[in-house]
Amino acid sequence: MRLVVEVSDATLWRDRNTKVRIYGSTGVPEYWVLDVNGRRLFVYRQPMSTGYADTQEYDETASIAPLASPNSPVKVADLLP
Repeated sequence: MRLVVEVSDATLWRDRNTKVRIYGSTGVPEYWVLDVNGRRLFVYRQPMSTGYADTQEYDETASIAPLASPNSPVKVADLLP
Protein backbone atom coordinates (compact mmCIF):
# COMPACT_ATOMS: atom_id res chain seq x y z
CA MET A 1 0.00 0.00 0.00
CA ARG A 2 1.49 3.34 -1.05
CA LEU A 3 -1.15 5.86 0.03
CA VAL A 4 -4.20 5.83 2.30
CA VAL A 5 -6.76 8.62 1.98
CA GLU A 6 -9.45 9.22 4.59
CA VAL A 7 -12.39 11.50 3.86
CA SER A 8 -13.25 12.98 7.21
CA ASP A 9 -16.57 14.51 8.12
CA ALA A 10 -17.37 13.35 11.63
CA THR A 11 -14.21 11.27 12.24
CA LEU A 12 -11.46 13.90 12.03
CA TRP A 13 -10.15 13.43 15.57
CA ARG A 14 -9.95 9.64 15.17
CA ASP A 15 -8.33 9.90 11.72
CA ARG A 16 -5.70 12.40 12.90
CA ASN A 17 -4.93 10.74 16.23
CA THR A 18 -5.71 7.02 16.26
CA LYS A 19 -5.42 6.04 12.62
CA VAL A 20 -2.29 8.13 12.04
CA ARG A 21 -0.48 6.00 14.64
CA ILE A 22 -1.76 2.76 13.13
CA TYR A 23 -0.80 3.59 9.56
CA GLY A 24 2.55 5.06 10.54
CA SER A 25 3.53 2.12 12.72
CA THR A 26 2.67 -0.35 9.94
CA GLY A 27 4.86 1.54 7.45
CA VAL A 28 2.27 3.10 5.12
CA PRO A 29 4.49 5.67 3.35
CA GLU A 30 1.84 8.35 3.02
CA TYR A 31 -1.47 9.07 4.72
CA TRP A 32 -3.86 11.86 3.69
CA VAL A 33 -6.81 13.09 5.74
CA LEU A 34 -9.28 15.23 3.83
CA ASP A 35 -11.08 17.48 6.32
CA VAL A 36 -14.38 18.15 4.55
CA ASN A 37 -15.68 20.61 7.14
CA GLY A 38 -12.41 22.56 7.41
CA ARG A 39 -11.83 22.37 3.64
CA ARG A 40 -8.21 21.31 4.06
CA LEU A 41 -5.93 18.32 3.58
CA PHE A 42 -3.53 16.92 6.16
CA VAL A 43 -0.61 15.00 4.65
CA TYR A 44 1.49 12.63 6.73
CA ARG A 45 4.81 11.27 5.45
CA GLN A 46 7.87 9.47 6.81
CA PRO A 47 6.25 6.71 8.85
CA MET A 48 7.64 5.77 12.25
CA SER A 49 6.50 3.63 15.14
CA THR A 50 4.44 6.43 16.75
CA GLY A 51 2.89 7.90 13.58
CA TYR A 52 4.66 10.12 11.06
CA ALA A 53 7.72 12.37 11.25
CA ASP A 54 6.41 14.85 8.67
CA THR A 55 2.98 16.47 8.80
CA GLN A 56 1.78 19.18 6.44
CA GLU A 57 -1.55 21.00 6.15
CA TYR A 58 -2.87 22.33 2.83
CA ASP A 59 -5.85 24.58 2.25
CA GLU A 60 -8.21 24.22 -0.67
CA THR A 61 -6.12 26.54 -2.88
CA ALA A 62 -3.06 24.25 -2.73
CA SER A 63 -1.94 21.36 -4.89
CA ILE A 64 -0.08 18.26 -3.70
CA ALA A 65 1.48 15.30 -5.48
CA PRO A 66 1.56 11.86 -3.89
CA LEU A 67 5.01 10.40 -3.28
CA ALA A 68 4.17 7.48 -5.58
CA SER A 69 3.37 9.88 -8.42
CA PRO A 70 5.37 13.08 -7.92
CA ASN A 71 4.61 14.40 -11.41
CA SER A 72 0.84 14.20 -10.92
CA PRO A 73 -0.25 16.98 -8.56
CA VAL A 74 -3.85 17.10 -7.35
CA LYS A 75 -5.70 20.26 -6.36
CA VAL A 76 -7.11 20.00 -2.85
CA ALA A 77 -10.26 21.78 -4.06
CA ASP A 78 -10.83 18.96 -6.56
CA LEU A 79 -10.91 16.42 -3.73
CA LEU A 80 -13.56 18.32 -1.78
CA PRO A 81 -17.32 17.96 -2.34
